[in-house]
Amino acid sequence: MDEYGINDGRNVNYWEMDENKKRHTGHDDTDLVLGANFLGGANGTVFASLANGTPSLERCSQIDGTAWTPQVPASQMKAGFSLCVRTSEGRQGKLEISKVFMCEKYLRDEGERERFRGDICVLEVSFVVWE
Repeated sequence: MDEYGINDGRNVNYWEMDENKKRHTGHDDTDLVLGANFLGGANGTVFASLANGTPSLERCSQIDGTAWTPQVPASQMKAGFSLCVRTSEGRQGKLEISKVFMCEKYLRDEGERERFRGDICVLEVSFVVWE
């Protein structure tokens, strides 16, 4: 998730949160999937946002089941945005977006900017998984 460069729709990054391991291919045994225009949960990993305040184990554990979602679209991602996470192993965690830049910021060619509009070029996140 801390990779830099243009995501052309074929490159997807994976992260296994429970073991804090990055995966370069496939999403078996992973939790996070970075797509061209979303951050997704793999293998049952889901996200929920809080109306206000910082995610904590107590607050994340109290979120209603219908509030969880398997994807966070790029349009909702902003630096400083925090989410609760429930990993594929059922652990609670929090994920904070440190940096997000969309591809059109980096491209000079109008056609390329239009082609990659809404795609994520830079995404940095930090996360904590509680036992």
